Amino acid sequence: MAKKSKTGQAARLSQARINAGYKSPKEASKSFKWNYHTIINNENGARGLTAESALKYGNAYNVPANWLLYGRGPEADKLIDDADADYGELEFIQEKFSTLSRSQKDLVLSLIKQISEKK
Repeated sequence: MAKKSKTGQAARLSQARINAGYKSPKEASKSFKWNYHTIINNENGARGLTAESALKYGNAYNVPANWLLYGRGPEADKLIDDADADYGELEFIQEKFSTLSRSQKDLVLSLIKQISEKK
């Protein structure tokens, strides 16, 4: 049976990993202490990316989360597309988020989840 080629998010995620210097999902999982099976499922397309996972991978591989999710070019939209959001604000948020430690990023994501669930 011929191997199915990757498309969409799975292809972009694999390419981002390779471009970041990680030859295999196993190598990346060890380096970042991620669950190996989750990476495999994301890279083979069995499990789509969430906004949170796209941010995690994007920060680790130095690519925009929006590109991982939607294939938008890195210079166009740098975060998840939101028609009501001001691009300058999103760029500012991404810049500041990228300077945070892992625990600080986890805290910010947790707060965003809490706020969005209250809507």
